[in-house]
Amino acid sequence: MVVKLPELKEEELLVQPEEELKPDVLPEIEALEATTAETTETIQAVQDPSVFEELPFPEAEVFFTAEEAERFGPPLPGFDWQLKVTPDEAGLIASVTIVDPFGWEWLEGDLFVSPEGTTLTLAQVETLFGLPEEERSEFPTLPAVFEPVEEIPEAPVTDRIAELEAQLAGELPGAERGALEQRLEGLKAQEALGFTFPEQQISEIVEEFFPEVEDISLVPPAERVRVEAQQALAVEKGQEFVDKIIAKGRTPETEALLKTLDPSLSDEQIEKFFTQPGDVFAEARIKNLDVVRIARVEEEQFDVLFATQGERGSVEGWVSKNIFPT
Repeated sequence: MVVKLPELKEEELLVQPEEELKPDVLPEIEALEATTAETTETIQAVQDPSVFEELPFPEAEVFFTAEEAERFGPPLPGFDWQLKVTPDEAGLIASVTIVDPFGWEWLEGDLFVSPEGTTLTLAQVETLFGLPEEERSEFPTLPAVFEPVEEIPEAPVTDRIAELEAQLAGELPGAERGALEQRLEGLKAQEALGFTFPEQQISEIVEEFFPEVEDISLVPPAERVRVEAQQALAVEKGQEFVDKIIAKGRTPETEALLKTLDPSLSDEQIEKFFTQPGDVFAEARIKNLDVVRIARVEEEQFDVLFATQGERGSVEGWVSKNIFPT
């Protein structure tokens, strides 16, 4: 038997008091309320038109990764979530939603849109989640959003890469595909670093070669000497990191690592990376480079983040910009 959820008219969704959307008892998904509160806070922050003043707003909907969305407001619930902004015909913000790794859109006011396009209230989601599995056939992706992740021993990186590649070979919702592709990219970076630095853990590499450095543009003048010293150390460590890659020589692993840092690198550029005379090349590598750091190591996701003075977030083409400057 399939339980049919009540269908709400548009005007009912707009006028129903928030407290009427929630049942008295949550079916063991207490974290849902906290997450929806964070969602509302983020959406309200992004709906301020001034947030997008710096951006040429697109004509169609646009998705921002969790890292990219940090510049607009409070952080998203996880690295594999996305911020979706849809403009209207005039190019203004028509709607803002947050998309979880399973393709569900979370709206302000504790509303949800399933990957199939069905709008549900929080009460409906919780009711649906409480149904026996055989009665959830209309919304097969929903339970995975809330069920706790099973803690199992982590498989080797190569096995996880193969598994993700197999998943990506099939049909997936756009948001889920994007999250898996991001995770795959991180795993390949992790694998490449493992070959290049076999005696060190990823966290040790981050700590040794990419120390945390403050943004000097945000530091009071009296403290800038200290931050400049931090930056100098970061440049030195960043150069040492690249020197170690060069010392390993051109192998499938070091080539994969470079292409992870910048997928646009050509074979000619990679060849130049390993053959350019040392002194000249060392100077080119650090030209205009204020801060280099790998920012986060989180579960299967290995985010490579290169930030420069006054510029936060990922910098596309870091290797081309700092190793092959024009």
